[in-house]
Amino acid sequence: MSVTTRDGVTLPAVFFRPRVVEGKLPVVALPHGGGDRGECTWYIDKAKAYARRGYVSIIYTARGHGRFPGLIPRPCPNDGRATAHPDDMFDAFGPKTLADLYDVINAVVRDPASHADRKTVGIHGYSQGGATTNLGGAWEDARIRDLKPGSTRVEINPYGIDIDAIGPAHTFYGLRRSLAPNGCTKESFGLALLGGYYGSGAIVDPYFSGRWTAALASGEPAAHREIRDEMKLRSPETYSDELEDLPSFWAQAFDDLLFPVDEAVKAFRDGAIDRLWLSWGGHAAPASNVSEREVAARERTWHLWFDRFLKGRRNGIDKRPRVTYWYHDPAKPKVQHRATSETWPPRAARTNSFFLGPADRLLARASKERGQRALVNAPGMHSLSADPIVAAMPLGSSLPPGARTPAETAVFSTPPLKERTLLAGAPSLDVFWTSTAPEFQTNALLWDVYPDGSRWLVSRGCARHEATPGQKQRVALDLFHSVRLLAPGHRLELWVSPVDHPTFLPSKHPSANVVHFSRSERSRLEIPLLRPPH
Repeated sequence: MSVTTRDGVTLPAVFFRPRVVEGKLPVVALPHGGGDRGECTWYIDKAKAYARRGYVSIIYTARGHGRFPGLIPRPCPNDGRATAHPDDMFDAFGPKTLADLYDVINAVVRDPASHADRKTVGIHGYSQGGATTNLGGAWEDARIRDLKPGSTRVEINPYGIDIDAIGPAHTFYGLRRSLAPNGCTKESFGLALLGGYYGSGAIVDPYFSGRWTAALASGEPAAHREIRDEMKLRSPETYSDELEDLPSFWAQAFDDLLFPVDEAVKAFRDGAIDRLWLSWGGHAAPASNVSEREVAARERTWHLWFDRFLKGRRNGIDKRPRVTYWYHDPAKPKVQHRATSETWPPRAARTNSFFLGPADRLLARASKERGQRALVNAPGMHSLSADPIVAAMPLGSSLPPGARTPAETAVFSTPPLKERTLLAGAPSLDVFWTSTAPEFQTNALLWDVYPDGSRWLVSRGCARHEATPGQKQRVALDLFHSVRLLAPGHRLELWVSPVDHPTFLPSKHPSANVVHFSRSERSRLEIPLLRPPH
């Protein structure tokens, strides 16, 4: 079937249902992820699986995606399609996308052949589809101003469709924070997302993407403030009050550099979601981190989730531990252990401090000896990415033995570990820093170093700081949430630098920087550790 939206765009749509129907059926809408060829066919297998379980499942091609007739043409320079009029812009994560979702659901539930119940609806999607899922639940009763200048308010759901549960995956909670964490713009992913998608059919929003890209790349606070409201409107975090009463099961991957686990963790802590599934295999993550058994288990959990809240089946899914997570065993690279907890990080995790010290050491106590490391940020310097293999590495990636440490990087490491320990949570860095520039970055990578010298990337982070040139100041940086089994004989290694390019857009201010450490200047790395549950 095809659905004509309220503003006249024709979207291809398909619904599936059981062959034999008795009464009205609950509905699961499956908005697809974004991409240069994103379209509803990605989710056919998912949709059929829900139909076999007694649902009406809906898939459709979002505006600006796919090759189906009737879609608005988008600027795709390599395949000759026409450029869209600015008034018909690709509105990913925005009011038009959400209005389309409800237009499609309404068209299906009005079709007598669907036997669909408009009062029992769930939404489930990944990536851009996950954002549509979150916002679709939050905006169920909302009237949101469209973001084009001079436009009027858009009534997202004029049909009285009730959303009873959602299942977002691999997506964001705060859009601006995802693309520019701690004020540092993700050059490798954030700007690519805003400016368009990779591949031969890049989709470019000529208004919003251009403004966001320019503002984030500028690094200027005024430019960031200018786009703040536009990003907030597209952020589920803005509507967390609406999400709090909606059963939500959010899956996210530790190695997702585009939308890190931190996004789901913040939503969980805010009370906006009920359950977390923290696994591996996110955007651009190594394929070796994706377990078929894990994916199958996650799909079964989605099914049970919607059975509970759309069909009312008391299957115990809402009684299970609130957090499920996986960690790797360094002795068995292909093995992932499953564990559960009621919190994230697990309550048993205790913060352990490692102090920066002389001779490139991480110490259990702050050193009596005063020391410092000088670091330079020069135009065009890649620093942490001087070796191309380090560029934009997701967590869980490996460096082979003998890989060189990039230039302008301070390296600190622990002695060999004596017992098995599980890192579970977000490491943090607290350092004393002097810069000759009015603005600088603190970048950190944390590695698990094997006895043979190979490295496994545990976590990374970036923070932008304003400074009085030449004045020593204390700066803090939270690295991405992660989980890793640390084995005896391994070492933890911390890399600190003023640049991590092209993962993050570097500061435009050339600078000489100094990291200080001593008993009074207690520069330290803090790590949440606990005994392995297995």
